[in-house]
Amino acid sequence: MKFFSTLFIYFLIACSIHAQRVPLTPEKVKNWIENRIKSHDLQMEYEANEDKYDEVIKSYFEARNEMLASNGWESSDFDATGEWIYGVVNSIEAQEELDEEKAMQKEQFAEFDALEQVNDEQKEQMKTALQSSVVQRQEFIDVFKPDWAAIKPYLNALEQLDDYIAGSRTTPPSL
Repeated sequence: MKFFSTLFIYFLIACSIHAQRVPLTPEKVKNWIENRIKSHDLQMEYEANEDKYDEVIKSYFEARNEMLASNGWESSDFDATGEWIYGVVNSIEAQEELDEEKAMQKEQFAEFDALEQVNDEQKEQMKTALQSSVVQRQEFIDVFKPDWAAIKPYLNALEQLDDYIAGSRTTPPSL
């Protein structure tokens, strides 16, 4: 039951995300990364000087929104673009995993066929469930595929950005 619940959740997310698609270009991804670095640096500045503000969080977000606006972004568009970018990154990684799984599927089907305690109908149900899972995950991944070309040149920079924001890297990614 958990397996089918997970698949249903993937389906709902894919439908929801598809309605919220944020088309990407390499220039937009690069610009987003540059502004994400600026907003992170601004956040670090506000955190370091929090004693200067009555409401540091509110002050930071006001400054962030102003900075984003001066760079051509509305904060909601900036945030939606970031969510979409990471959805694309996750779909690229999920495709690699799914491709590996598809390659192993014949072997799994042979294992199903070798099960003596399971009748033929149950074996076919197991195969169908596995194939259904693959199809549904592929549909989820495919929602993001139109933006793979815009993201792929920046995969390393996005990984470095994550490390920079997490504090495991002292310098931002170079673009």
